[in-house]
Amino acid sequence: MRNSIQSWMVCFALAACGTSADAHSIDRAFFEEVARTPDLAGEEPVDRLMRAAGMGPFDHPLVQAAMEVAEAYRSEVLDPIDTSRRRSSFHTDGLGEIRVGAGSRAVTPARGCPLAGYGDRIKTIPFLWNPILDPLYYAKLLKASHGVHDEVYAKALVIESDGERACLVGVDAVGVTQLIFEDVLRAVEPYGIEREGLIIGGSHSHGGPGDAADRFLWWFAADLFDLRIYRALVDEVAGAIIDAVADLEPGRIGVGSTNEDFGLSRNRREGQTIVDPELAVLRADDAGGNPKAIVFNFAVHGTMLGGDNMRFTADCMGRARAELETTLGATALFLNGTEGDVSPSSVGGADDWERSQLWGEAMAEHVLSLRDEITTWDRAELSGAHVFVDLPAPYMRPGFFLEPPAPGNMTVPLFGLVERNDTNFSGIRVGPALFVSMPGEATTAIGLEIKEYGDSRGHPRSFVVGLANGHLGYMVSQDEYWAGGYESGATLYGPETGPLMVESAEAVIDLLTPSRRRLR
Repeated sequence: MRNSIQSWMVCFALAACGTSADAHSIDRAFFEEVARTPDLAGEEPVDRLMRAAGMGPFDHPLVQAAMEVAEAYRSEVLDPIDTSRRRSSFHTDGLGEIRVGAGSRAVTPARGCPLAGYGDRIKTIPFLWNPILDPLYYAKLLKASHGVHDEVYAKALVIESDGERACLVGVDAVGVTQLIFEDVLRAVEPYGIEREGLIIGGSHSHGGPGDAADRFLWWFAADLFDLRIYRALVDEVAGAIIDAVADLEPGRIGVGSTNEDFGLSRNRREGQTIVDPELAVLRADDAGGNPKAIVFNFAVHGTMLGGDNMRFTADCMGRARAELETTLGATALFLNGTEGDVSPSSVGGADDWERSQLWGEAMAEHVLSLRDEITTWDRAELSGAHVFVDLPAPYMRPGFFLEPPAPGNMTVPLFGLVERNDTNFSGIRVGPALFVSMPGEATTAIGLEIKEYGDSRGHPRSFVVGLANGHLGYMVSQDEYWAGGYESGATLYGPETGPLMVESAEAVIDLLTPSRRRLR
């Protein structure tokens, strides 16, 4: 990492990753000028570039300390995991009654914790402490938050049938890392939730908690790993699941979806117009038909609010959820889709906050309309599946970040900076509905390919939960990869990343087909 051109290019790529989600532009002249600048008194190229970009030295003691803490904690959580059984599943016959339970916990972090999502929140002077906004010094690379606009939450739905349990969780966070997933899992396994039946998805709000990412690559948009914030987040996510288990009671479930384009999303990639307009809704009622919970799945970036927002917020998806909970008196969960190239479309409003509110109201209206059309059942098959996936060596092509994109002939290894092998892919099938996790930000094309495969296997209601059970960065198709651009540059496992994600999701779908039986 401290060696000549590789260090320079890593920092180039990191700086590129830190740009605004809707303005992924790199100042080519800036980086070329820095590259031409002679070394200053033996200063390494990576240090020089980070200093020039206002990021501070790579080997700052706080950075080194955070890396050591993260590595030690990863070893504690991940090393004991038995990954020898690469595929596992369970399946019920649907004869037993359905039981449903919902849980909700606020995950709004302590005062001063930075927001995660935008790299342009980096401090003018990194590591400078502001004891007024941040009395306990949570914000190191990024600016301290300025309070709470609306609480951010973890929401959980547990479904039980014939003694098996499955759980869907939506968290108001920019993503869910492998470490978070595994840490939550070990907390809820005593309550009958196993990896085959657990999907934890991040909403991708850019107004959620920072300090919770354990891998260095994400620190330029989420700040250094801080166990104080991380442990509180994990505890509350696990608490929402445990609350949902305690809330289990006989109930009814049903699912519906629509492909009508409501004009709530747009493709942000240059020259691309493809979007997946599908809105999926899972309805959960008590035995008397009263609302218990509602899950809605839709692909969209959580970026209605820009990098100038410094208050915690669940953004437009949270506004939709709040409207649903007020109307139904039930718990609402948002699960994102393959939103890698999708931004929210404005439906009006004088500023970002009003645009966020109006978008949420419009989404809630469509969810409620679809909910009213859904038939529920008190019995349904319940299946869960899990696959461990090996990853190729990670690297970046920093040239892809330039505007216009360069060919990307030079690559930068990312060993140790991103998630390791044994990536989690999980799936849950309840009745005719099938949910498959995606560990990061896949593009629309990848999501549509997975849904098409699900349909071919007899699951016309197949849905992808993005930013779930791990975070590998972006995933684009091979054609998209070689076209370059931000999403391609942030695809960290080469041109085979997209095909590997599709293949892994297809393996989960195969395990969830009714002909399969328990493998664990």
